Amino acid sequence: MHISCLDTESTSTGLSNEILDLSIINEKGDSIHSQLYKPRKVKKWYYAQRIHGITPQMVEHKPFFVSDIEKIQAIFDDSDMLLGFAIDNDIRLFKQYGMQHLSDKAFDVKDLYWAVFKDDGGTDYYHIPNLVTCAENCGYTWREGSAHSA
Repeated sequence: MHISCLDTESTSTGLSNEILDLSIINEKGDSIHSQLYKPRKVKKWYYAQRIHGITPQMVEHKPFFVSDIEKIQAIFDDSDMLLGFAIDNDIRLFKQYGMQHLSDKAFDVKDLYWAVFKDDGGTDYYHIPNLVTCAENCGYTWREGSAHSA
């Protein structure tokens, strides 16, 4: 089974949301795509920048995401599963760019977390902790500064 594990960082969560960073690794842990992108319309993203640290200067000379859509769509088309944390947000963003056939392959790591930790008091499906907390609960140790990059 070919799995693409993915994460994006973006300018916001609204309708004007644009991809700033996309990373995709395969089921072996090999990076198959990692790229910063310059947004076409959004010029500043103060709130998102505080979370992921991507500044307008960091993407000033990067390509637009649309230049890689065919390549990314091909990666996803060749994948049996798309795996991510809160992946519905990523899928919604990809669909804004016209990408297709993603939802039926998507598996949210939050569902796996819920299956494993649902009996640990106080957690319900709609209040699952953020990615950092979930990963730490599973024994993952973050490299400094890596928790909010794609």
